[in-house]
Amino acid sequence: MSHALSKKADGTYRMAYRYRSDADKVWHEDSTKVLRWLTDPDLETVKTDLEANVPVELRAVKCAVTGYEIPEVKQTWRAHLDVAGNPVLDQLGNASGNRLGIVGPEYTIIQDHECVDWLKPWVDAKACSVETGGAILGGSRFWMLAKMTQDPVEVVKDDPVEQYVAIINGHDGKLAFRAFPTTIRIVCQNTMSMAMQSKLAKKFRAKHSRLVYMKANEIRDAVGAMQGILLDNVVKFKALAAVNVQSDAHLQAYFQQVIGEKVDTEKEVNKESLRPLGTLMRLFEEDTSTDATWWRAYNSLTNFVTHLRGRNSDARLDNMFTGIGAQMIERGLTLGLDAANGKLDLAA
Repeated sequence: MSHALSKKADGTYRMAYRYRSDADKVWHEDSTKVLRWLTDPDLETVKTDLEANVPVELRAVKCAVTGYEIPEVKQTWRAHLDVAGNPVLDQLGNASGNRLGIVGPEYTIIQDHECVDWLKPWVDAKACSVETGGAILGGSRFWMLAKMTQDPVEVVKDDPVEQYVAIINGHDGKLAFRAFPTTIRIVCQNTMSMAMQSKLAKKFRAKHSRLVYMKANEIRDAVGAMQGILLDNVVKFKALAAVNVQSDAHLQAYFQQVIGEKVDTEKEVNKESLRPLGTLMRLFEEDTSTDATWWRAYNSLTNFVTHLRGRNSDARLDNMFTGIGAQMIERGLTLGLDAANGKLDLAA
């Protein structure tokens, strides 16, 4: 069971996903407590189902000893709701809630509903639909994944790649608003394979002193740029799929460099081990959906990062957006292309 995905008063999670068939698997372990959208949701439905309309407040921080306010810092705070959607009141009639983070005095809150509305020009133009979304870490992080409506592109036969836009916002003072493109293999439904694209990740990033609302022409330009990045990635993915892994030593060296281990191809790998290298080698061996190419090696890595690495599914999701997971996948693509071009250093 996960410990970081935010809960509602009725015990379900602040998460929902677009369900089309039983092949659609939510990334969270306990899918029975996650809401399914049986049709593409409108944005007002998204706000309601993810409790995005509940405001995050900026409140004073008081010294525990003197009781005086500390002017150098503020706290972000969100009310608890009952099953009817009303604020829970304490014995004094005040709304109860929880602190999300400590921030500076100039911090400007970007509300969860504003993140949903950021997608409005695309949704109105039928350029995308909301695929999943939710909140983790007590509501201090909010995310959505929107699926672009253009046709997927096949890397190899029956292995299509879709285009998505990931949106994430933090209320803890540690994470800026971000929106960037990502590709997710359909066979790994609702995973977060976040190969961060620096160009658009920087373009659509706003510190919490402002929020960039984009005009229609900027949105169109952005969609064109995102489609271009998808096609560029597909070229790279096809390059991986065109070359078989040369040997177990090459595969081992690839995985060790990706996860930051010293390469030692003379040492036999225990594929039953729960350690990262053994797990990665086993995932590659067990994957029979594609040939034994560097594309399979790369997908073994994304499978490991999105499904297995980390304490629980929420930690994996957070790392896919902001941490080591995203870096590993980006490094995996770069090293995979090196390996496919015969440039992987076995002694690194």
